[in-house]
Amino acid sequence: RVKSLLVMLYNYNMKYFMIEDIDYSKKIYEIIARRNLHLHKNGIIDKNYFEQSAGNLFNLEIGNYAEIGYIYYQRAYNILSKFINNLANSNI
Repeated sequence: RVKSLLVMLYNYNMKYFMIEDIDYSKKIYEIIARRNLHLHKNGIIDKNYFEQSAGNLFNLEIGNYAEIGYIYYQRAYNILSKFINNLANSNI
């Protein structure tokens, strides 16, 4: 699972998840969890979403539709781009 790999990576070096001195690990976990919802559950929130996302950053409830609108997509894209940049940067 992707989240398991991300948790291992976080435990190895949490600096990969630091963006502008803020820990973005939970936001990255949520992005992965929302992606999984859309692939496997048609975007409908289930209890696994909360486990995968390590919380409830958006105050969603079981049965809600987890929208991926323009603003959410742009934020997710920016976070993941910076995260990948951190991974590619050998100075961390």
